[in-house]
Amino acid sequence: MQRWPSRLFLVSVVSILITMLILQGRIPPAHAGVAPHIMTTPSATGTSTPSATATATLTTTPTSMPSATPTRLPSGQAVYLPLVFKNARGPILTPTVGPTPTPTVLAPCDITTGFPNLQGRNLSFCLLSGRNLYQTDLRGANLRGANLDAANLSGANLSGATLFFATLDAANLSSADLSSADLSGAILSFTNLILANLSGADLSSADLTSANLTQAYLSAATHGTTATTTGVIWKNTICPDLTNSNQDGGTCKGHGF
Repeated sequence: MQRWPSRLFLVSVVSILITMLILQGRIPPAHAGVAPHIMTTPSATGTSTPSATATATLTTTPTSMPSATPTRLPSGQAVYLPLVFKNARGPILTPTVGPTPTPTVLAPCDITTGFPNLQGRNLSFCLLSGRNLYQTDLRGANLRGANLDAANLSGANLSGATLFFATLDAANLSSADLSSADLSGAILSFTNLILANLSGADLSSADLTSANLTQAYLSAATHGTTATTTGVIWKNTICPDLTNSNQDGGTCKGHGF
């Protein structure tokens, strides 16, 4: 009977040493010989029995995670982040795989060949700001995205021309023919459009801020209601509905704008 205390002491010391080694990482728990801990509940007879909801010892052996395989995109494709507005907090960037965007770089274009006859010429995204294009023939020309800021287009013929998202800030378009021209998204702020012919022109989302439309002819011009007309000078202007701005309270708003 006197040996039991010494045995219990040795068992306690060994258990403490094993626990310390486990904590220091020198012995993996799976090989430490430590019995799994099972929750028990006392029975009516006073003996302990495993609980029905007992939890077994958690496996501590690290589980290897599969390595991620990099995804290769097809040639000519890239990941870009378009803006997706999903809530009132602001834009959420959603990665999307699609064609590689081609940057648009405006560059000076040669307009000397055939000048002033540039009818049907492709001048899209050309840098033509400040150029003298007085009475130039640009019928049906493609001026999509072109920069014509402060250019002199007085008396120019732009009938049927494409000026989609072109910029014409402070340009001189007096007496110019813009009939049936595509001016959707074009910037025409502070532009001189005195006596200009805009009949049948597409003005979808065009910016006409502070433009001078004195005596301009806008018969049958379309989508004027989507254009920005803050500060426009309406004076003896023929509105899209063929009424005169002077008789409409000095404006074409409500008469095609």
